[in-house]
Amino acid sequence: MELMPRRSVGSNRLAILEDILFVSKIETYNHVINRNSWYYLVCVDDQCSWYFKSSSLNNSNIFKVRKFYNVHTCGNESRFFSQRHATSKFVGGLITSNVDNPKTIYTPADIQCDIRNQYGVDLNYMKAWRAKEKALEILRGKPRDSYGKLPSYLYMVKHTNPGSVTRLEKTDDDVFYMHI
Repeated sequence: MELMPRRSVGSNRLAILEDILFVSKIETYNHVINRNSWYYLVCVDDQCSWYFKSSSLNNSNIFKVRKFYNVHTCGNESRFFSQRHATSKFVGGLITSNVDNPKTIYTPADIQCDIRNQYGVDLNYMKAWRAKEKALEILRGKPRDSYGKLPSYLYMVKHTNPGSVTRLEKTDDDVFYMHI
């Protein structure tokens, strides 16, 4: 039995999923059990001995790898003919730390290179682009939701700076104008 090469305790569910992705190099596996408090994964081949077990510590958000057997006794055909792909949302969760600084230029080509080097997964350019968009959405939220917060922002401007004049306008073609 081998232990997890990167860490045996993850900070949250995403960290454990990132470790699963790292260890299995996106080899296909089935989610046998995927609950809020634990994960149990097995290979797609029923005869294979590869498995991964993790659970939360004291029902917290911290997960620990309990058991991991990283030896496939099945042939490559069963795993690679049913190959799954990393979604842009999942990849976006992996790269949030790389896009959080607006001064850093992190292109889809950089994302492709990083994911290939770190996880052995090839992403096409469009999936890398969408992953960056998802990462920015995770960090900043949706732009549409931000417009709903403008009235409360203007209220706080007036409240903290008495005498301030604020105005929010919306034209017939849904264009916003904000004046402070």
